Amino acid sequence: MGSTGATGFALTALCIGAERGWISRRVARNRARAVLRSYAVGPVENIHGWFYHFLDIRTGTRYRDSEVSTSDSTWLVAGALTARQYFAEDAQIARLATAIYERVDYRWMLHQHPFFLAHGWKPESGFLPYRYDQYCQLACMYLLGIASPAHALDPESWYAWGRDPFHYSAFDYYGRTLLWTYQFPFAWWDFRNRRESRGLRVNWFQNSATATRAHRAFCMDLAKEFPGYSADIWGITSSDGPGGY
Repeated sequence: MGSTGATGFALTALCIGAERGWISRRVARNRARAVLRSYAVGPVENIHGWFYHFLDIRTGTRYRDSEVSTSDSTWLVAGALTARQYFAEDAQIARLATAIYERVDYRWMLHQHPFFLAHGWKPESGFLPYRYDQYCQLACMYLLGIASPAHALDPESWYAWGRDPFHYSAFDYYGRTLLWTYQFPFAWWDFRNRRESRGLRVNWFQNSATATRAHRAFCMDLAKEFPGYSADIWGITSSDGPGGY
């Protein structure tokens, strides 16, 4: 089993590794090109430009009953565009990454809603019943969708989703969600010294930093129950456990 979302992170990691000398630029570029070719040309299947969450790594086909994932496809596109920019000298990488991005039909994933993307789709049952309508990892997907050169979302999509305030200990921030949702989008988008232009005018970079500190404080408060937690070992996020996911 392979993960489309993890592959997007891997594409980005190749660029970082090449920049820092952990891997040669030639090897990183060749590997990035091969990955992009798999998603742009095949054998990885796409549905209106979107990809399945999990793939069979030998065939590139859907793994079991995996869904076409809005979130995981987002990380793949972000990684593809990172590789396109970093390896700008490679015309094939530029062409393949552009093809992947331009093929993503953001309006199809709206499933007749004016603003909110569905979480995904399955061939057996259609669109998943949930939408990205409250703060979570959605910042990256909506920015990419609004900027899409072929299937752009309405810019109002950015302001339409809910911004629920949350308080824990000494921390006030927006969002009632898992730690990774405050971190994944900002692996690609630099929100430092930026605020929204209207509404709550949230500084999302600072919001993520505050949420991360709140999650750390929460784990410190649980240390009596879970003595493995410490000031340097903490964090609760999506995972498999004894009771499932």
